[in-house]
Amino acid sequence: MASGADFSIIIEVDPSLEGKPETTDLEKVAAATLEAYGREGPVELTVVVTTDETIRDYNRRYLGRDRPTDVLAFGTEVSGTADVFVHGPAPVRYLGDIMVSYDRAVEQAPEYAHSVTEELHQLIIHGVLHLLGHDDATGAQQEEMRRMEGEVLRRLGEK
Repeated sequence: MASGADFSIIIEVDPSLEGKPETTDLEKVAAATLEAYGREGPVELTVVVTTDETIRDYNRRYLGRDRPTDVLAFGTEVSGTADVFVHGPAPVRYLGDIMVSYDRAVEQAPEYAHSVTEELHQLIIHGVLHLLGHDDATGAQQEEMRRMEGEVLRRLGEK
């Protein structure tokens, strides 16, 4: 778990993938995205690195799409309701969960001419942006998210 700038980032890796992704870097990537796009802490989120089989099940159950995908984001804040409840002086706001398919990252990395680790980083940034309220339903939104992803990767020295 990473903490910094009031961010708590929990990384969970499917047991069948143990030892494949380097989890320290994954925490750093999620934190850099939160820092770059102004989410004030304290906040917490979870990143789950899993298989195509697991992510396909979640995609089918929650989005009605019976296929694997590279990243899913399940946010906990509903627009207009996040500040309805009275909190103590420094509540930790749980932003949600991001699921990333390691299998998709392995398959997609050569398409973008980068490593599997770099593809995982890109997918985590994308997922965090979704938790922060960004969407990619239109071409313009997709371009904006790609720009934001590139900015975080530049901050991390990966682009």
